[in-house]
Amino acid sequence: RESFITWSIKNYDGSRDDAVEFYQIAILIFYDNIQLGKLTVLNSSIKSYLFAIGKNKWREYFRHKSRFSSEGLIDLMTRLTEEREDEETASDILILKKELESLGSPCRELLEAFYYEGLSLEEIVVRFGYKNKDAAKTAKYKCLQRLKRHAKRQ
Repeated sequence: RESFITWSIKNYDGSRDDAVEFYQIAILIFYDNIQLGKLTVLNSSIKSYLFAIGKNKWREYFRHKSRFSSEGLIDLMTRLTEEREDEETASDILILKKELESLGSPCRELLEAFYYEGLSLEEIVVRFGYKNKDAAKTAKYKCLQRLKRHAKRQ
């Protein structure tokens, strides 16, 4: 864990919190890939596999960050709403709202609490009963990924 965090901070100029979050994401993806049968034979060490996942997630993060200029979901929704004249943008807003509604209770409520209500992760831990802040972060990330997958299908 510590070598991943040190590597992340050094190579991607990230914060320790970001590095820890990406480590947790890498572990979850590793576990999911095993459970889903996507990973049946490992041709490298577990450490190398986790670092490769981390590298891809860091790159994805920077692509997303540059694409949305560090905007949160609220800022993105506000910007999209202000650009309603553009039919494609209005369509994107409707898809995003529809997909947010279709996520179901836990994910929808979690994303709304964080992005619309502006609750901190600590407040989300209390409201939703997560074990700790890291568990709330991971749940938020998974819900956001689920929302993105749903929206891309539209």
